[in-house]
Amino acid sequence: MKEPISMYQTKTPGTYGPTYARPAPVKRETKYEDIQDAVFKFIKQEFLLERDKNINIYTRITTDLGADSLKAVELAMAIERDFDVFIDDATIDATLDNDCSIKTIIDLICDKKGIKKTINPQPLPVLQKLREETSNKR
Repeated sequence: MKEPISMYQTKTPGTYGPTYARPAPVKRETKYEDIQDAVFKFIKQEFLLERDKNINIYTRITTDLGADSLKAVELAMAIERDFDVFIDDATIDATLDNDCSIKTIIDLICDKKGIKKTINPQPLPVLQKLREETSNKR
């Protein structure tokens, strides 16, 4: 049986720092929902949140999760590594340093990977009803 890794033990001898399980890199997700699920798991592991902690797409990185500017840069580097995307410094300054939401991170990753959010089409009767309501208001 393997010994558990302590907080300051690393795989590379002579280096120190916290180690914990990282999610496997997201490679082949092609759907917005897959990226969203992976980002939720990533955020919970990155901020060491309990599994039952409720976060949603409107959770703010700084306000709700308590990240500072250093954590935002670390988060950007972890996103680049785990999701295999490149985030330039201007994007980090514009989004992650400005108390962005988790939805902003999901959209950023999807934009970098070329994944578009699919919108479920509304049924025809609903569209017809909306058209009638707007024409009656005129």
